[in-house]
Amino acid sequence: MGFLNSIQKEWEEIGDLIRRFKLRVSFHPNQFTLFTSEREEVTANAVKDMEYHFRMLKAMNALDTGLINIHIGGAYGDKNKSLNRFHQNLKKLPTEIKKQMTLENDDKTYDIRETLITCEKENIPMVLDYHHYMANNEECDLPLYLQRIFKTWNNFNIVPKVHISSPKSDQAYRSHADFVSIDFVLPFLKMAKELNQDFDIMIEAKQKNLAMHRLVDEIAAIRGVKRISGSSVKW
Repeated sequence: MGFLNSIQKEWEEIGDLIRRFKLRVSFHPNQFTLFTSEREEVTANAVKDMEYHFRMLKAMNALDTGLINIHIGGAYGDKNKSLNRFHQNLKKLPTEIKKQMTLENDDKTYDIRETLITCEKENIPMVLDYHHYMANNEECDLPLYLQRIFKTWNNFNIVPKVHISSPKSDQAYRSHADFVSIDFVLPFLKMAKELNQDFDIMIEAKQKNLAMHRLVDEIAAIRGVKRISGSSVKW
């Protein structure tokens, strides 16, 4: 594994930064890393890609909190058959790598209910993507599932993680905007507040850290919210 051995010192330095600043790191392999395909080579390549990312986490000594997040995959015209293939194909993934993975709901295919049931069956934490939920909710009522979504993290001693973003426009609803609209995400934040559940938020916005600081500023301005640091609040 030349990509590891040739720069081992650099991997260790990154790992030192992760521990020093208590960073939460994760990978999101591309859309071709899926376990729903009928083609054996697609599954074999998915296993290889997951192993590739696992080895990077290991090189950074970040396996205690580092995660590899993917989507369930394609439906191929029959969701039930594809979900059954997912469960069968996932058996080819080594257990130590599966322990690092999470599943995220889609903006087009698998909604929060389908993703949650899959996570519960496989004992895999679910990453809720609120923007994806809004784009693809199939009339699923998020309050009915949110506590169960957070519960999928119980056996992993890791604070649940949620993805937050907002649409670029009504015409490009699934695309991420430069910043995160407080009006778009506030209904979710109010909903989550009722559960008294601690969770981390990963902001997916084109302006990255600038978007994060703006959103934290806006949330901190809400009555009853206490600012803990530059990137965290308590409500």
